[in-house]
Amino acid sequence: MAVPAGLRPFTPAQESAARLAGRTVGNEALLLALERLLLDAARTGNRPHTLLVGPAGSGKSHLLRVAVHRALVQASVAEQLVFIRFDEDALGLSRLLDVLTEALRQLTPARSGAAGLPADQYEAALAGALGDRLLVVLIENLDRVAQAMGPAGQRDFRDWLQRSDRVLVLATAQWPVPAVSEPAAPWHELFAISQSDELDLTQRRALLVRLAAESPDRGLAGYLATGSGQARLRALATLVGGSPRAWTILADCLTVDSLAALLPALHALLERLVPFHQQLLWNLSTVEQRLVRALADGPYQAGTVAELAGQAGVSQRVAASTLGRLADSRIVLAGKVAGLDQRLTWYRLREPLLRHHLQYRSAAEQPLPLLVQLVKAWHLSGGATGLPSGSEPIAPAGTGSPFDVTAAQRDPQAVLAAVRFWGHDSSDGSAPDGGQAGALVELMLLALRHDWRGAVDLVDRGLLDSKLLGLGRTLVTHAHAQDPDQPAADRFELLLGQAAEATAGRTHAILELVAACWDGGLDPRRAQQRLAALASANHRGSDRFGSDRFGSDRFGLDVQRALAYWTGEAGDPASACELAARLLSGNDDQHLPGAQAGSAQQVLQRNLGRLLDSTPTEATPAGAAEQAPVELEPGGLIGLLRAALAGSAEALVRLPDELRPMVESARSVAAKAVGGHP
Repeated sequence: MAVPAGLRPFTPAQESAARLAGRTVGNEALLLALERLLLDAARTGNRPHTLLVGPAGSGKSHLLRVAVHRALVQASVAEQLVFIRFDEDALGLSRLLDVLTEALRQLTPARSGAAGLPADQYEAALAGALGDRLLVVLIENLDRVAQAMGPAGQRDFRDWLQRSDRVLVLATAQWPVPAVSEPAAPWHELFAISQSDELDLTQRRALLVRLAAESPDRGLAGYLATGSGQARLRALATLVGGSPRAWTILADCLTVDSLAALLPALHALLERLVPFHQQLLWNLSTVEQRLVRALADGPYQAGTVAELAGQAGVSQRVAASTLGRLADSRIVLAGKVAGLDQRLTWYRLREPLLRHHLQYRSAAEQPLPLLVQLVKAWHLSGGATGLPSGSEPIAPAGTGSPFDVTAAQRDPQAVLAAVRFWGHDSSDGSAPDGGQAGALVELMLLALRHDWRGAVDLVDRGLLDSKLLGLGRTLVTHAHAQDPDQPAADRFELLLGQAAEATAGRTHAILELVAACWDGGLDPRRAQQRLAALASANHRGSDRFGSDRFGSDRFGLDVQRALAYWTGEAGDPASACELAARLLSGNDDQHLPGAQAGSAQQVLQRNLGRLLDSTPTEATPAGAAEQAPVELEPGGLIGLLRAALAGSAEALVRLPDELRPMVESARSVAAKAVGGHP
């Protein structure tokens, strides 16, 4: 039974050539060159054996399939050329005889290929099957074939191609093949080498828009045309890279909602790519796997031999030789860093998606969600374009949620609606007495206006629980005794403090949140401290909360968001970024309601802007004298970003590539601000 296309891993071999042709974006020059090569071979018999080199998923197989499909439209090609394929999963190709056997099997299936033929007659049988036609041999993963053949088999294959004037080889490989690139190797100068390029941002968007027309989510194509959609697409491009295969797979699982949230879109892609990454990792030795894992774990994308050896639990000698093999295989990149000790070589994974895969599949906490939220916030704020997405600019000064703004303005009446909302939000079953906070605040406001009849009526209507009636009467008494010439905001603050101190559970938590934000209007640091204490006490299960702790309901999420907001207002944008990003990433797989999500996104954008604006005007110049090793600021990914912004060359090389544009942009802006050059 055929597996539906949307449920199986994407590979060009499973798609029709016509469908691939309709999905082709990028590498136009290379595709045209391949098409012309085939046309020329059909007309003149020229046989320029060609090798396409590029990383896995860069579109090599796709290009070959489409080039053949387009060329076969010409009658001369269909008449003069015959094609056989050795796909990426082809097995048993270790001798020239294996190649000839498979060629005969594909050309003469009715006669069972070469069954019964003596080995010395295979070439003649193949020539007879071809007649006047030219055989085009399409070989995927030529590097594997070359390795399986060894030098003797490689020489036999070369000699056959030189004896025959009716064979053209078009092959692919993920990296340069030693049998082709080394001067003394059997296939040296046998192949013309072409490089397949990854997609640039314009091409990624064009491919996604083209494939969005096939998506079950009919709104996806329209969303990609909006400023918000394009900003998220730029963020996704930063995280995914330019692999055509990755973008084709992504189009099959992308929706408006997952793109808007971004992290679910990346998770969906990584889930579809699990078979590819697993196979890559399974092909590595145990020590290679350990070193790859060491390069993927945590916030640092690069490390030295000594560091990686320690993490992998192997000697430095073993680590150095193994990392060299991984570099030869193009799995890791190695290099020196200007401004640092030139005796050190820094290693990092070549493919960001492999790093993301290992973090996504890890049981330990990893910085991938935080990385995604930082990239998203930067692009929604304008990012490399310098232009906000239109619908989601950086929040202006003083902007949090509507409640934060009104609380900061210290307007007693403005907080009542929010308090009533929180009090009655019992979606997680944890707020049995939450409505009492709203009744108490309303009672305070009536008393502040000296509306004693309204206060008495509120009590008579039973809006206050019997356990709080005494507190209600006390608050009214205190309000009556207050100096009427004292500002209403100050009088409300006194009553609010008394009520918060005298209550427990959800009622106390709501009143404490109101009081903390009220403090923020005059002292943001005090607000941050009160909110941190509130969240900590709830998390520890303080006796004050009993069984009435708040968690993932809207009020609990608003406490976390308010803590992030006031942390930033108190002058700690780095911690504010981390708090907001963690909230947006969905604590323990929770999902924020729309209002909190929008507010937390604004908090993250605003504080990321503050963090980037704090970049020194003089960054470490490239090529400067070697620096002493830097003691990196603790704090994971945010600490690493802050150190890189401060000019640390070591922090910059360790920083994930996805965040480097932020540092470069911030340094450029800082340099221009003082009349210098980026």
